Amino acid sequence: MKKKTTAYFLKHIGRLRETEWFDCADGEHLFSQKYELEKEKLLRSLEKHPGRGAKRGAAVAAAALALTMTATAGVYAAVSMFRVDVTETEGTDQVKVRVEKDGEGQILPIKITANYLPEGYQEWEEGKYSLNGVFGGTGLSITDGGWCADWNETVEYILNDVSDVETLQVGDAQGVLIHREGYDYPYRMDLYYGDSGHVIIVDASREISREELLKVCENLTYTELTDSNETVTAYQFDAGENGGSFLGSTDGEEEAGETYVEAIPAGQVKKLNESFADGYGFADAVQLKVTDIRVTDTVDVDKLTEETTGDYASVMEHLDGTTLKPYQRTVSEWKDKKLVERVLDTVHVKNVEVTVEVTNSGDENLDDVNMQPRWDRYTAGQDGAFVLDESIPGYEETGASRGGSRYDIQADNFAYYFDSSAYGGSTHFYNMALDAGETRTVHLWFAIPEDELGNSYLQFNEGSDLENRVLVKIIQ
Repeated sequence: MKKKTTAYFLKHIGRLRETEWFDCADGEHLFSQKYELEKEKLLRSLEKHPGRGAKRGAAVAAAALALTMTATAGVYAAVSMFRVDVTETEGTDQVKVRVEKDGEGQILPIKITANYLPEGYQEWEEGKYSLNGVFGGTGLSITDGGWCADWNETVEYILNDVSDVETLQVGDAQGVLIHREGYDYPYRMDLYYGDSGHVIIVDASREISREELLKVCENLTYTELTDSNETVTAYQFDAGENGGSFLGSTDGEEEAGETYVEAIPAGQVKKLNESFADGYGFADAVQLKVTDIRVTDTVDVDKLTEETTGDYASVMEHLDGTTLKPYQRTVSEWKDKKLVERVLDTVHVKNVEVTVEVTNSGDENLDDVNMQPRWDRYTAGQDGAFVLDESIPGYEETGASRGGSRYDIQADNFAYYFDSSAYGGSTHFYNMALDAGETRTVHLWFAIPEDELGNSYLQFNEGSDLENRVLVKIIQ
């Protein structure tokens, strides 16, 4: 069972790309709807655990934005409101960072413009760029790393899995380029604008070369936002679990290593045909119940279309005729300053067809009822509550472990088939329309490795409060 630290909460508030960077996990990079759900969930968790409250979270995230001003061991640097001491630990791939805030006043949010992009790359969401602008695609993420400078403390933390760090001048900014070989997003550039105190953070997936990344960074411009009604995407930093350790701050509000393990009470595990409320804002009107779960060896391919699949191309690539292809389970390990994959075994995959009855008992038509359960493995603890089982079947974790592969027919263990999307395609795929008084039977299909079926559950209402979440066991 993994411990849940302050860094864990900050990780999940951040985007999936940031999760991989500092949690050293084999993360997905589709920027899926999971981001919004996780953000809401973890913000609530922060509110409910004073030791992880908003002040601490903001302080840690803010301090961490200036994480790498220089790469040489023991060098002390100052840029406007930042003082950063970065020390490389001899004989390891760790970097220890000490950040002090210096100065008063406020750093305004900024609107960033990318005046150069690699050929074919387009913006698909604010600050996110993919080839041909494909929604959820990998590529570049460009983020305002600024914050309101209203805190004054010293924070220390450690970053692991750093292949090399390079300090260079990039236009008007002092740049720090962090390289983590083998990761899906191997490059991260921190740009420190000393005259203004602004920080811009650019992450690049493996499709983007170092040279192209530098050209993107050299051509960035920004404008300060003075209108309080304007908003931008704020960067959220994660020191990580394997990826780093939060060592504490000078104000003594929180001890390092404080833990929190999220557990779902046994009373929230439902059987077939047991009703439960929607957890995404329609609890007063929308009821759900799982009426059937079937595990099959074949897929009804005639039902697979662009409208019924979140990623039609991916689904078809994972099919061999009417059966799901087996996959090679791998584990990622950090060795010799790079992330490498080791093949564990070949796993057969089952098709799991889930039938859900959804009822709108209210008097208003709804067009955004979210139907986005995911499957995951859970284990009952000594108190009967259920906790997430993150172990890798057939693998004994070591200090070098950085997570295992998933059957990636659909990101984040979501259903690859949904027959009632109000949108079709990948954008908002899991939202459905439901008229007042309507009861509809919907179908979701999941691809689950055969040796993981035994303790696999569907989790509903994941983005809501813990007391609203529901588990349904797949093999009953």
